[in-house]
Amino acid sequence: MTALPTSNPAANGNRRRMNLFGILLALFALCMSSYFLIKFPDLYRLFCRAIGVQTNPNNAAVIAAPSKHSGRFIDVLFEGAKDASLPVHFYPDQPVVRLEIGTDATNVYHFKNVSDHAVSFRPVHQISPIAAARDFGLKLCFCFANQTIPAGETRDFPVIFTFGADLDERINTVTLRYTLFEISADAPLTEEQKRIQEGLLGPGAIVSPGAATHAPPAPAATPAAGGKP
Repeated sequence: MTALPTSNPAANGNRRRMNLFGILLALFALCMSSYFLIKFPDLYRLFCRAIGVQTNPNNAAVIAAPSKHSGRFIDVLFEGAKDASLPVHFYPDQPVVRLEIGTDATNVYHFKNVSDHAVSFRPVHQISPIAAARDFGLKLCFCFANQTIPAGETRDFPVIFTFGADLDERINTVTLRYTLFEISADAPLTEEQKRIQEGLLGPGAIVSPGAATHAPPAPAATPAAGGKP
């Protein structure tokens, strides 16, 4: 009769400690990435490049190009992460979007502030693989500006994006990841946010839902001769 294997309490204890260590290490990495993004953005971008991720990509030429059917399709995966202390839940309508290269696609992100106070945060978008970043264009995104959501309220933010015809033919799947970092309500825009807004803002453009940068007001109507304005 074959004896059943007996559990080893010492081995099980070691396994649990290793699992706990892995969780703590992941939390530490998230905290440090938040710290480096805010305090040392250049170092953070270098780190992302080293692991094959491009932060805040947005190719103005791809955005300006006219829509053109190519017959080639890729899958765009949507992911999200946030500071552990940020009381905001967010998720996309579609975790995966099938996109035809050269045309626009849309997804919608849903946000809910689950706290009893207003919350402000800075969204940062990242693209991987890094080779896809230079052919990526965001036409409308909540990530172009800092966002504030009042206590208990929800927001629905559309995302309109595209990929240019020069996208490497070996790329069939791209991941678009959003990370939320809690900030003070009066925090200024980053230089990258300003650069993106300046590049996108045209006549009548709204570069980010919920942002303070909107279309310029319409000119006042010219009163008709002999009439009232």
